[in-house]
Amino acid sequence: MNSTAKSVVIWVLLLAGFIVFWQVMERGAGQAQPQPINFSQFMSQAQAGNVASVDIIGNKVTGQLKQKGTPAFQTLIPTNYPDLYKVLQD
Repeated sequence: MNSTAKSVVIWVLLLAGFIVFWQVMERGAGQAQPQPINFSQFMSQAQAGNVASVDIIGNKVTGQLKQKGTPAFQTLIPTNYPDLYKVLQD
């Protein structure tokens, strides 16, 4: 293979790599990060029945409100707070 062909192959590979990188970054940028809210705001929304779903992992809560178009939220809950589960079930 001569040097011109090698140069073309290298440039094509670099261009393809850049395109793949760009596509990956674009997809990642489209995913909205959960909006942080404080615990009292979360409890107010839960008591008002405005929380559609939650995921609780340790003391971190992420979830979605019932209102369409609102971003996901995240908050931290105190450890050993059994009233939270009761409010969410209601």
